[in-house]
Amino acid sequence: MNARIETLPAGVTAVVLAPLTSIRWDPETDTGSIMFDTRRFLSDAQGVVIPGRSFESAGSFSIALDQILARRFAPAGALDPVTGADLSAISSAGVMSILKAAFDALYNEQFPQPAA
Repeated sequence: MNARIETLPAGVTAVVLAPLTSIRWDPETDTGSIMFDTRRFLSDAQGVVIPGRSFESAGSFSIALDQILARRFAPAGALDPVTGADLSAISSAGVMSILKAAFDALYNEQFPQPAA
């Protein structure tokens, strides 16, 4: 059973999603938290979210990064949709490393340094 999903009549499902997810990280202490701001959305029988049918906030919650960095959340068999890499082998710490690398690459694209 998934607490985020509620089956309604006529093949409609109410699902709690986190359209705003924020990661707070303090590089001086290497600590932080992840915050999930949630909303309930309606989806059809195929799982497609029905436009304009979201509800008010379903609440928010946060958890300290040190409580989840060693955890792996992707189920066995989950694959990266672009590369096909096995996501079940990636820890939350690995996700943080990927986000840090993405920040570095994108920052340098947005604010390139002139050639010396």
